[in-house]
Amino acid sequence: MNIFDCNNHVKTTIEFFGPSCAVNSLLDKYNPMGDNSDRLCTICASKVSGQKCTSSDPYAGDEGAFRCLIETGDIAFLRHTTVLEMLNDQSFTKTKENDLELLCLDGSRRPISEYRSCNWGPTPTDAIMTTSAKSSSARISFQKWLQKIVELYGKSKPSQWLTSTPISNWESGQSEFLSNTQNTQNIDKNFYLFNSSAYSNHHNLLLQDSTRGLRSLEESQQTYAKYLGRSMDIVLGVRYCPATRMTLCVTSDPEMEKCIKMKMALKVQLLVPEMQCFRGYSQVHCMQAIKNGNADVAVMDAGDIYTAGLEYDEIPFITEMYDLPEPEYYVVAVAKEEDPSTELTYLK
Repeated sequence: MNIFDCNNHVKTTIEFFGPSCAVNSLLDKYNPMGDNSDRLCTICASKVSGQKCTSSDPYAGDEGAFRCLIETGDIAFLRHTTVLEMLNDQSFTKTKENDLELLCLDGSRRPISEYRSCNWGPTPTDAIMTTSAKSSSARISFQKWLQKIVELYGKSKPSQWLTSTPISNWESGQSEFLSNTQNTQNIDKNFYLFNSSAYSNHHNLLLQDSTRGLRSLEESQQTYAKYLGRSMDIVLGVRYCPATRMTLCVTSDPEMEKCIKMKMALKVQLLVPEMQCFRGYSQVHCMQAIKNGNADVAVMDAGDIYTAGLEYDEIPFITEMYDLPEPEYYVVAVAKEEDPSTELTYLK
């Protein structure tokens, strides 16, 4: 897949795929310059104004992608758990497992059940996040609390609940948070943590319906890079840019200070190529630095553009835009209002 824009992966995807439904591909986050094609929204389903190609589109999410495949698409990229989950849904009773196949990386096709040997790579499951500012003890408390919830509500057919109502303690005149010393837990038998069908027949609310439990992570694994592991290579690979660095030449200490702050701000956003700053002594010095390979770019006015092009074989490739439709500005002659006698004739 050719890289068309290092910092706009949607543009690269647009050039690779045909008409598709990739919801949110026109959001500012993925369309920073506002010039993305709507090709990735072409087959989205919503007819409601403001909903097409957004998270509210019927083809949004894993369920939506499966629906898109069944109704109009050719291929859908899904979790391996989604297919059987959708086939068991009342909305897709006409679709059978044998109607679908997995597409393998080697070009072959396999039955849906052979996802272990025919897939596009493993991806870490969803994880519950908190701020790194939380203390270790607080995070451990959260882990225990969540594991307790799984213990109480993570089984679809509990067999040892001794109460028939979630307010049994209150009804018997005892504290609703009574210690469970006699294994008489205050349980709501109508709630199941890993099921969302009771909520207007939705799927995967809060947690994935295919979840069977939660695993506490060791403190050493509690960073995004550690958790993502080998998937980080994919993330960074998507962000690969043919140009590895871009060095900006500046000609003053204040510009250098701003350049360094800009470099840090861009690094936080993971923008590529990586920016470097080069301190020149003049615009001509910057022209020489670019020609010699010590710098890559510099901002120049019209006069310096002429010199850089004529003497150093350098070219403009992006320009400032002001409040005019074209990349230009007007030169104006300004005089003091209190001096009405000033005329161009007397400026000789």
